[in-house]
Amino acid sequence: MDAATQAKGEARVMALLFDPLEGLGLGRPTTTTMAGYEKIKHMVCGCLAALSEAQLNEIREWAQARPGGPQKDRVPNGQVLLQRVKDTTRPTGGKSVSPLMQEVFANQLGADAIRDGWAPELMKWFRAVPLGERKWPGGFTVSNIKKDAYHAVRRQQDTQMRIDRGDVISAEDQAFYDRREVAMQECRDVRQAANEGAAA
Repeated sequence: MDAATQAKGEARVMALLFDPLEGLGLGRPTTTTMAGYEKIKHMVCGCLAALSEAQLNEIREWAQARPGGPQKDRVPNGQVLLQRVKDTTRPTGGKSVSPLMQEVFANQLGADAIRDGWAPELMKWFRAVPLGERKWPGGFTVSNIKKDAYHAVRRQQDTQMRIDRGDVISAEDQAFYDRREVAMQECRDVRQAANEGAAA
């Protein structure tokens, strides 16, 4: 996601989530200052920029029915909103997949990662970053992910060549190959599910 797309997504979050909630008269969380609330909104908008209009509407409706504060007259705090997103993201292989992760794997970046064999490291990178801090991986990050994946990709390719030749594979190499294939399939499933969701 480039800067312009990110900014457009953040504006969509503000327009579809925070503006309507505040328009109903819900105030900032009682535990934050006005400056702190603006900072929270900016952080949440950045994290949810990849969500569709339908997803944001679902979150707004959920938040509208569950206002925060002792008097139930406050916008739910940022952690509550992010947790709601986490709870409602599509599970794959028993693990949650955030909307941003879905978008990355649906993008050419995800296609390249799957084609070239470093998709499991891309997935691992996403899951190592806390939900509230996830952003579209930039060029430097992608370069490091590829570098981290280099030896695993080469080993998988070498094992595949030996299997294709009919060579005897050690139990250790076979186990590595099988684990890698499971991880690759999870990435393919994320891309397929994301593309099907976009087409729906």
